Amino acid sequence: MKLGQKIKFVRKRRHITQKELGLLVGFSERNAGIRITQYEKGKRQPKEEVLRKIADTLGVSLILLKSNHSNPMVNIYIDIYWTQMLCTNLTTISMAILLLKEAERFDKENYQIFEQLKR
Repeated sequence: MKLGQKIKFVRKRRHITQKELGLLVGFSERNAGIRITQYEKGKRQPKEEVLRKIADTLGVSLILLKSNHSNPMVNIYIDIYWTQMLCTNLTTISMAILLLKEAERFDKENYQIFEQLKR
């Protein structure tokens, strides 16, 4: 899941419009919605400071929003985490948890890195 998709997903889960998020982050009334739209569509990348404000406003970890780790196994764990968040069906959530536990058995060291990233 790309950065813009993650921002959009969490923003919608929080029932915040693009303009509201932009205003909360500190953009002007005129540019607030436009900027967030650009970020969500991948037309523009937020600066680190702006991304931190977005993460704080949405109540998610900056690391999880960025989650482009150099270790592919860590990215798999992070993708499983995001998949779990996307699930609304309890059966699917249970399956995601089982996959995460299986991943833990598969590679305990990288799983511990993932757990640190979640915090």
